[in-house]
Amino acid sequence: MIAMGSKRILIDYAFVVDDGPPLIFVISGNPSWREALRDVDEPSLFDFSQPWPPGPEMKWGTVE
Repeated sequence: MIAMGSKRILIDYAFVVDDGPPLIFVISGNPSWREALRDVDEPSLFDFSQPWPPGPEMKWGTVE
């Protein structure tokens, strides 16, 4: 639960980006993960403009 002023928000996932001040965080749903052997200069596995999946060695899922 996060308190924002007088409001309290129930969330499943909050990730601290910078512990500040000010505190910077991201609120998300279930995080996704992707795994594959890639060259450094290849597009990110989260580049949605690229074909999916990028190869047969690809693994992916969500954190439950």
